[in-house]
Amino acid sequence: MARGPKKHLKCVAAPKHWMPNKLTGVFAPHPSTGPHKLRECLPLIIFLRDR
Repeated sequence: MARGPKKHLKCVAAPKHWMPNKLTGVFAPHPSTGPHKLRECLPLIIFLRDR
């Protein structure tokens, strides 16, 4: 049984505008969306990685 919020998301399930690299790993960071939808948010780590 999982405890707490999820921290990872499979790259296949990540939105395409994040541009996840499917060759380097299986997981992408799971954002804490709050009241918004998953496909409308962008994790801060993705923003800092691609700057």
